[in-house]
Amino acid sequence: MNALARAKSTVITVAAVALASLIVSGSAVAASAADTASISGTVRDEGAAPIAGVRAELYAEMSWGWGYVTSTLTNASGGFSFPGLPSDDYTISFAPGEGQNYLPEWWDDKPDRDAAATISLAGGHTRTGLVATLATGASISGTVSTTYLSGGPSAIAAVCAVGRTTDANACDFEVDADGSYTLAGLPADDYTIAFGGEGGCGEYEVGDEWLWSCRRAVYWSQKPSAQSATVLTLADHEQRTGVDQDFDYADGVLIYPRITGTPAVGKTLTAARGSWDAGTTVRFQWRADDVPIDGATSSKLTLTASQLGKRISVSVFGRTRPAETPDSYDTWESTGWTMDDKVAAGTLVAAKPAVSGTVAVGSTLAVKRGTWSRGTSFSYRWYANGVAISKATGSTFTLTKAQAGKKISVKVTGSKKGYASRSVTSSATAKVMTAGKPSISGTVAVGKKLTAKPGAWTKGTTFTYRWYANGKAISKATTSTLSLSSSLRGKKITVKVTGKKSGYATVTKASKTTARVR
Repeated sequence: MNALARAKSTVITVAAVALASLIVSGSAVAASAADTASISGTVRDEGAAPIAGVRAELYAEMSWGWGYVTSTLTNASGGFSFPGLPSDDYTISFAPGEGQNYLPEWWDDKPDRDAAATISLAGGHTRTGLVATLATGASISGTVSTTYLSGGPSAIAAVCAVGRTTDANACDFEVDADGSYTLAGLPADDYTIAFGGEGGCGEYEVGDEWLWSCRRAVYWSQKPSAQSATVLTLADHEQRTGVDQDFDYADGVLIYPRITGTPAVGKTLTAARGSWDAGTTVRFQWRADDVPIDGATSSKLTLTASQLGKRISVSVFGRTRPAETPDSYDTWESTGWTMDDKVAAGTLVAAKPAVSGTVAVGSTLAVKRGTWSRGTSFSYRWYANGVAISKATGSTFTLTKAQAGKKISVKVTGSKKGYASRSVTSSATAKVMTAGKPSISGTVAVGKKLTAKPGAWTKGTTFTYRWYANGKAISKATTSTLSLSSSLRGKKITVKVTGKKSGYATVTKASKTTARVR
């Protein structure tokens, strides 16, 4: 589809190429029943062939200026008619229809309304036989290609050309599915051509501000702005073809802020800013399911539990021109990128736990968790020979006779909002030793002998001994007996018994302290 109108324009923004209407609001002039004046005529081309489908628009001169009255399309014979008009001064504009390569004009062969000739119907005069001859225009055609834009080339919302020295502009608002487009009805001029993605203008929330922005355009040939665009010079009646454009790139850089990183809680995503003219102020806004994320206005986003299961997108806003007055908007252009995958649960950083403590009946074991993700909460399960121990779900566990001779392990499960729970099990301990309480027999006096009694241990356990005086090891006192010398007078004696058995935990037990050596 081609649209053609005359408007002064210097910058085209994506999907919002404003082809300014020449229709001026005003009260239509009503004709009384006695009014019989009319205007009629035909529209033809330079070869005198009639042109159907041309829009003829009637304007009347009012006290404040020219005002729109009505319009009609020319018929198969190129004819048009405005019947039942009151006495007044009129003029007519002629705009080519869809797909027609003619230059628009005003009566009588004038370029604009100010220069248009007046048709006077004073005294009920009727004007018939008017002939408007539309000159053949120049045209621009080509193909738009895109890899990244949703919907392919047909999703390009507009291709527009704007004249640099005339008021001429033309847009193709429906690029074909194969990306082909045509801009027709153009006069000779130097043109800037913009290729716009789908979407439109509007206010967008960016941080704590609202920006008025239009979707991003790319300019021929692959330039990021109208200022840097390559100018296309078009001669009278020239039919320029092959004006092709890869919409995805400008100056060899992808215009979209493509996101890199893994969409999972705890991971950091990064957005490239895309191609913009040097000096352009750029703003980012991240969204989750199209809802702006508070404070997410930098090029990086660390995903939190609140984004779990949502699809992440980012928009980049580039300020292409500051506001001219305090009441006007800055001119921004924007483009965006949406990730294919929704945010997955994060992966907890986990460590293999270990069991600490004496592996003997009656002793208390504890979990050493290691380093996990910050903020993780934990639960525990203790096992004997791989079988869960009933009610053993704390971070510590006291061994009973039921665990004697068995290997102990513990499973730690970490949980955190937005993350997948993770369980890690420790290595198993040696078998649980049954260890007795050592005791000391004999007279606690110089010249006497003391004997260590290990107590009841797992059958087959072998023992070693170490004697202490006031808590300090006595040199060479490593047998089951100790002869009390005069150097031990006045000191309290203890003995430590260490039990060993293949496959079992090695356990050391201490006796009670004796009275002072007499």
